[in-house]
Amino acid sequence: NMSSTANNNNNHDDDATLLKKAEELYAVERLLNAADLLKQVEDVSVFTEDHLMMLRWADAVRKGMEDLLQDPEQKSDQSKDDSDEKSDSPWKKQSETHGHRDFFVYYQLTE
Repeated sequence: NMSSTANNNNNHDDDATLLKKAEELYAVERLLNAADLLKQVEDVSVFTEDHLMMLRWADAVRKGMEDLLQDPEQKSDQSKDDSDEKSDSPWKKQSETHGHRDFFVYYQLTE
């Protein structure tokens, strides 16, 4: 089928363009944008180890961003149903008062 072959060539060209643009974005430290383009590639067999590393790294960065942007005092979904008021948030809170100023530090311990 002639149109199927033409369509496959277009997809390959599109994938090649996406890969090239992703590599350009990565070179200027736009990892998340590069990963977004890589996720649009249809033929993942063309990925190099560098492309796979970009995707893994972008997933780790997004997960870290989600963790850092969560409300440190918000109860998790599991503890919302419990009557216990103690939050099981992974965030630890330390506070100090100096005169009229209150200081709060939120932190997490990771393995």
